[in-house]
Parts: sequence; structure tokens; C-alpha cells
Amino acid sequence: MKQAEKSEDAVNLKNNIPAFLIEAENAITTGDSEKAENLLSENAAEKICEFRDNASKILSLYMFSTLLYKIRQLDRAEKWNKKILEYGQYVFAYYELSKIYQERCDFITAVEYANKALSLKPKDPKILSTLGKELITIGKTDEGINMLRQAIELSPDDKDTATTILYSLHYKPDIAPQTLFQEHLQLSKTYTSAITVRTNHNNSPEPDRKLRIGYVSPNFNQHSVAYFFEPVLESHDRNKFEIYGYNNSQETDKVTKRMRPQFNTFRDIYNLTDEQTAEIIAQDKIDILVDLAGHTSNNRLSVFAIKPASIQVTWLGYPDTTGLPQMDYRITDELADPPCCHKYYTEKQICLPCGFLCYRPPDFAPPLSACPHIKNGFITFGSFNINAKINSTVMALWAQILKRIENSRLLLKIRGGQHPQMQEYYYRSFEQLGIQKDRIEIHGHKSPAEHLAMYGKIDIGLDTFPYQGTTTTCEALWMGIPVISLTGEYHCSRVSLSLFKRLDMSFLAVSSQQEYITKACVLAANQESLAKIRATMRQRMMASNICDKTKFTTNLENAYRKMWHTRCDKYQNR
Repeated sequence: MKQAEKSEDAVNLKNNIPAFLIEAENAITTGDSEKAENLLSENAAEKICEFRDNASKILSLYMFSTLLYKIRQLDRAEKWNKKILEYGQYVFAYYELSKIYQERCDFITAVEYANKALSLKPKDPKILSTLGKELITIGKTDEGINMLRQAIELSPDDKDTATTILYSLHYKPDIAPQTLFQEHLQLSKTYTSAITVRTNHNNSPEPDRKLRIGYVSPNFNQHSVAYFFEPVLESHDRNKFEIYGYNNSQETDKVTKRMRPQFNTFRDIYNLTDEQTAEIIAQDKIDILVDLAGHTSNNRLSVFAIKPASIQVTWLGYPDTTGLPQMDYRITDELADPPCCHKYYTEKQICLPCGFLCYRPPDFAPPLSACPHIKNGFITFGSFNINAKINSTVMALWAQILKRIENSRLLLKIRGGQHPQMQEYYYRSFEQLGIQKDRIEIHGHKSPAEHLAMYGKIDIGLDTFPYQGTTTTCEALWMGIPVISLTGEYHCSRVSLSLFKRLDMSFLAVSSQQEYITKACVLAANQESLAKIRATMRQRMMASNICDKTKFTTNLENAYRKMWHTRCDKYQNR
């Protein structure tokens, strides 16, 4: 009887939701954000506050605030969630506030609100997962992964949480390659449970015919992946390859608009189910389907698990195995993934002869400036890598370098660096390591042009480890800045070695923490060498195969053709 009464109460509450909220929700669903904004006025919210029934008032305000969040009116969403808290401690209001602050990259405040939500509902997988991600973002990787593991125990089919665990494990400085591999084998099962794998692929097995290549990505937009993919898209030989794009993002920006017409066919799949997407890919008769995301946000690995194409490849977006038996190949090179490491992948490793990526320098990059130490009178080190890569081991090593080099500074550009709470977190961390805050400069979000211009304030780049930079390292090199990196045992800690070898600058890739410190000191002392590196790095990069999109794309296409020949041979020998 009590359960029946509760159900009846819930129905009554829903019936009391104002019609304008339902109308606004429908407008958002259909993409009419302007109509939704008009309906979600402050006057409408004030009228909700006049409701006599408290439960209906709270439920309506909650719906009002979540709709504001969906149309990106974060300040107003914050205001009305805080209004809800005036009526009592509501877990959903704390949770929504955590999401709002996370969206603003104020991760310290986001963690505070997520903790409050968790204290009221400690076994909620959604809250556990959100808090885990926020902790990882500020470098508390072990604590965050522990939260994520609790979340996935409660919700074993949560692909998003599983993929976040796998990605985040690469931030841990003490994890062994075998452990990483086993984690991928285990957690990738969330993508393969309860699916039907396609086994019939009727593509014509002609070895040298024109091939259809399909690229699947959530990042056909202003994203680091686009820096490396777009030059390949431009350079594909359209006499031999027909290029399809499967876009898993709602975001459309100038990069999307620029890339879209360069595909022979471009399809938006964000709102399609895995089965619908797989069916479209099969109908398109894609010969080779390429994943550009791996275990990163908004991936479609669950589509690859269905196996809509006879050959499936992962490349570029993720530094490890997918763990999927349906993924046939992975594109890499022998420096990033030496032969001894191939046993840690479920895919066959295809090592391209001139590196696994091609970089396009941005056309808005400012001209090179003189080394800042000439004007400042002190050396400035810098890192523009994301917060999660800056773990306690990395900070401790950077502190040792600052202690060794008198009067030196460290410039960090991080997510949320514009927020005082975020700045204070890093100031305290370095003060505990003996470095005063006046030697640390912290910045947050900048426009792309401002971001590149800020490299002009750095003399020497310090890479993170074990998860090194890729885009940030290429950017720093393009701006004339040498980057010291520590080479490790697996791909994410060997990218810099792959880049530096192609530039004939392998001396920047060191093999121990002590050598990392020593290299920083040697470079800082040799100001003539710093000036020479700065003046000649762009020419060096342009002369290397790092920026040779034609050569790189030819190597990639040759790899695709060999895969296809292997498939044709198997077909003919059946």
C-alpha cells in the first residue's frame, strides 16, 4: 500500500509541473533553443517560487535549472539550484552545481559540491563517477579511479565510466604495461556484452580497386585530433580512396565546416543508436573503418564491437589498445611502440616508417620572439598540459629543477587556471615542495591565438610523465621551445621520443628523472644554444617528415592497401 501511495504521489507531482517547462523541454529536444530561452524567463521562475506545494515547487525549480544548463545558461542554472538549497539539502541540486562548476573548469568547487551530493547518496554511481572524474582532473588520480571503480561496481554496463578508468590509468606514474593491458581486456567487455557481431561482409574482394575508408570520431572540430587528421583528409588520393566521415558530436564550429566538404560523404551519427550506425556503415559498404577516438569521451567503440566493416583500425585519438577483439589493426611506429610492446595490444600493430602522426602548424601562430630570459633576467620553464597529467611525482621533479636553477620560474597553463581556487590548489602544492608562489605563474583558458602567443613567455618546456604531451609538444616546438621529456615503457610515454627522433633532437628525450633534472640545468645554462634552437626550430620541423602531409598520407594509404590485400587473400583462400 505504501509503495502504491508513493507511485501516486510521484504521478501527482509530475502533473503539477507547469506546462511551459514541458514546452521548453520539447523545444530543446527539437533544437529550438531560442524558444526555450523565451519560455525560461526569470519571471517564470519567480512564479514557480509562489507555489504553495513545496514538493511541486522544488521539482519544478529543479527542472527549470536543468533546462537552463542544457541551453548553456550556467549562471542562471547556478542561481536556481542554490535557491533550491534554501528549502533544504537536496542531492540533485548539489549534483547539478557540481556539473556547472565542472563545466566552468572550476574543479575545486565542483569537487566540493560533488562531495556534498555523495554524503547524501553515497551509493549513487552517477555521483561517484562525476566526483571521480573531477578528482582525476586536478591530479588526484588514485582517489578518482577508486571512485570510478565503485561506480562501475554499481553500474557494470557503464561504458563511459569504464573508458574513463582506462584513459585515467595512463596518468599513474607507477603502472606496469602488463597491468594496463589486463585492465583494457577486462573493462573493454562493457562494449562487447549483449551484442551481435556481424560476420558477413560482402565487399568485393578486388585487391586494387578503389577503397572506401570510413573515419569515426567525435572530434571533427576545434580539437587536438583535428590538427593531425585534417592534413591527411586533404591529402588522400581520391582516385584510389573514397573517404567517409561519421561524426559523433553535436558541436559544429569553423573546423567542422571546413572539414565537412572534404569528405566524399559526411554523416552525423550522434543521435543514432549503435545498431543504426552499424547498419548505415554496412550499407555504405565501407572497406576499412577507422576509429579516431579509442577510450576517450564520446567514442563509438560499441559500433566497432558490432563489426560493421570487415577491416577495422584504431589510430591517433588514444595511446593504447582498445581491447576489442573486433578491432583488427592499430596504426603506430616503432619508436612509440617498439616490437617488445606489441604483446600488450589486442590489435596487430602497423608501424608506419616515418612516425604515426603528421602535424599541421596553425596558420595563426605568431612570429617567433626572442628568448624571454634575455628581457627577464631569469629562465622560465613551462607546461601547457592538462591538469590530470601534472601528478605529484611530476610536481616534485619540477620543484627540484626550480631549486637547482636560481631565480627560475614555472609557467603553467591549465584547465580552470583562471579560477582563484584552482590557482591556490597549485600554489599550496608547490609551497609544500619548497617553492614559493611568486615563482609560479598560472593561466587558464585562452583563445587559440592567445594560447600560442603565451609560448613566447617560455624558455624551456617541461613535459609531463608518464602521459606526455602531443599537441602541446608540437606547439612548443613550432614556437621554438625545446621540451624535455622522460621516456617510459609504453606509447603515452614515448610520443616525444618519436617526434624528437624525426627532428634529429633525441637528446631531449631522457631515460631517468635525474637525467631530466640535469638536462634542464644544462639547457638553462647554455643560453646561446637556447637562442639557436628557438631561431631554427620551425625550419627544422618543416624540413622533417613531421609536417610532410603528402608523404605521411602515402604511407598510411600503403598500410590500408596492405590490409586490404591480406583480406582479399583470406577471402580467395576460403
